[in-house]
Amino acid sequence: METIHLLPVDNFKKKAVLSENINSLIIKKTLQIAQSIRVQSLLGTKLYNKVLELVSNNTINDIGNVNYKNLLEDYIIPVIQFEGYYKLLLHLHAQVTDKGAQNRNGEFSISVDMSGLKLLRAEAKNDSEFYANLLVLFLCDNSEDYIEYCDTTEGIGASKKPFFSGIYLDN
Repeated sequence: METIHLLPVDNFKKKAVLSENINSLIIKKTLQIAQSIRVQSLLGTKLYNKVLELVSNNTINDIGNVNYKNLLEDYIIPVIQFEGYYKLLLHLHAQVTDKGAQNRNGEFSISVDMSGLKLLRAEAKNDSEFYANLLVLFLCDNSEDYIEYCDTTEGIGASKKPFFSGIYLDN
């Protein structure tokens, strides 16, 4: 199956607070990871595949699919946007090469230290969790419009609780 990108890189760049010079391939791969892992875990495999199918077949704009279009535009895309940004921050800070993981440094820039990166990522994760919560609350309140959301016969079941409280390990 071809890879379907629910949030194109150009749209991400227009909305994100980041440099226009970032390699689009890095962004594309990161958004795909955010989409396939985070969004699929929130929607469940069946609803996730339904949305992908509608986008792939160019039928998302059909009058009978208005609910799915609204779901995509108002709830799914913001989750991809902010989860993608959260994941992208780490990939922009470091890269894996044949010599191992290395910090990225530009010719005239200095990478932010680890505590600065953690702060940026924590803020991005808070935004991601906010939009994930909106998505799940919307689906729970409107589950009759998205029968695939309640169907757990295929793949990953849909999430009813999007927040990850994390684990604190003191140094």
